[in-house]
Amino acid sequence: MDCAQRRLPEPVRYDLVLSEADSGKAGISTGQGVAFLLDGRRDRPVTSPELAVKSVDDPSKSFPGKHAFSLPAGPHGVFDVIATGAGLPPFTFHLVIGLLLPTHWPHVTVVHRGDLVVQELLDEPPPLRSPTFDLVQDAVAIGTAGQLPAGSSTFKRRAYRAVQLGAHLVSTGISTTTYRVVVADPPPSFEEFVDAASYLRDAVVKGPESRFAVVFMGDRQQITWRARPADALIRLPAWEIGPQPPGATLVPFRVIVEGNVILEARVGSQTISVSVYSGVTTCLPDDFPRYPLARTGSVSGSFDGPCDVYMSSTDPSPKVLAFYQVVLVADDWRIYSTSGPSISFYRHSNGISGTLWAGEGSIHIQLTRESPTPRPPR
Repeated sequence: MDCAQRRLPEPVRYDLVLSEADSGKAGISTGQGVAFLLDGRRDRPVTSPELAVKSVDDPSKSFPGKHAFSLPAGPHGVFDVIATGAGLPPFTFHLVIGLLLPTHWPHVTVVHRGDLVVQELLDEPPPLRSPTFDLVQDAVAIGTAGQLPAGSSTFKRRAYRAVQLGAHLVSTGISTTTYRVVVADPPPSFEEFVDAASYLRDAVVKGPESRFAVVFMGDRQQITWRARPADALIRLPAWEIGPQPPGATLVPFRVIVEGNVILEARVGSQTISVSVYSGVTTCLPDDFPRYPLARTGSVSGSFDGPCDVYMSSTDPSPKVLAFYQVVLVADDWRIYSTSGPSISFYRHSNGISGTLWAGEGSIHIQLTRESPTPRPPR
């Protein structure tokens, strides 16, 4: 048996680990997984409402005479846990599992009405306020965090339920940490929310047709904006993201292309820039025009050498060629020949040149960065 076969599995990590000493108490989990380390005579714990309780493997016999059980990561809610055994008093526990509010940089978290949220109190933030939030469980610190059976103590936490639309700006008392919590009802199709006030403004989306929103504090519907490349984004009507929460404005956009996109939005005297990373990363220059709703199939090459990209599109080839005959004579791009389904082009300011072919359902782009910049024939 080789070393790989003898290697024990990596211990699973939990954000809350409880024992009989915690019976009768309440605890708050951030949804990463909860474990129970119980007397070996106790049967499997049961939860109300019901969750799938699993036995935890103990290949290294780290807790002899004990049984370990775990609850799955992810489900949010309020649960009662009971474990009984012959001749033993029941182990009882009140458990609140919610979405952790991130506080590690200026950041916005958008939650829906009815969601449970957890506020860690490491930096002593003020409580979230009613009537936007209802307090479900006041500050508690219980159990341990980490691997079974040992681990450091959990942070003190509070749990709330979002009950109505609204927005809170939370500043901690110890450090300069600031974060925003917005209660809204956006559809699930919105993948990202970008805090307009953050120093880190970017969105990572799956590709064309993806949706994201920029979140401004206050009433900020009157904005002007542009995208680079042009026509890479569409601003959606406000109703598509649902009712606007008091104290914040969610400005929705739809992504039309793959690749890196820059959104510049101006509100009053302020201009902000949002970086949008859409779909597959290719070796095409960031300013190369992307065909709307085309999706990358395969890529070979590099950013500083030859580049070969295949994309798919449902549009007929004449429509694709007509698009590129317009955009490849704008900005820094030039066309120097066309022939049937192909266009040969170059970038005016440097040595990039290439050819584009459009067939039924496909777009094939080849670039080279090593040859001199071609010029149109005389």
